[in-house]
Amino acid sequence: MSQESSSPEGGPWAREKLSKLAKYLKAYATIMAKQTETGKFKGFVFVDAFAGAGRARVRERVAGGNEAMELFAGPNASDPEVTQLLDGSPRVALTIDPPFTAYVFLEKNPERRANSRS
Repeated sequence: MSQESSSPEGGPWAREKLSKLAKYLKAYATIMAKQTETGKFKGFVFVDAFAGAGRARVRERVAGGNEAMELFAGPNASDPEVTQLLDGSPRVALTIDPPFTAYVFLEKNPERRANSRS
């Protein structure tokens, strides 16, 4: 089974959530890297206790025809089959510069853990 077909699915709000997470992690890592450079800390670790599969399919349209959410769903909102594959929080964290000193990704679901290696 491919990563894309077995990825968990989320709503259109996931893009905004992951964008905000990336901005927060960038600011945090920048601050912590400066503290590490001064010798105040030896490093800083990213811990994701609900790491998931690493990627998620995002529905462009909210199930149930929620018109308010469809306004933000983009140009393909009329097609409930259109999805986008987004990097989840573990992959977002791995792209942050400056990088974290170490990473800990925890996921209880064995299928999602296996898919995260793809």
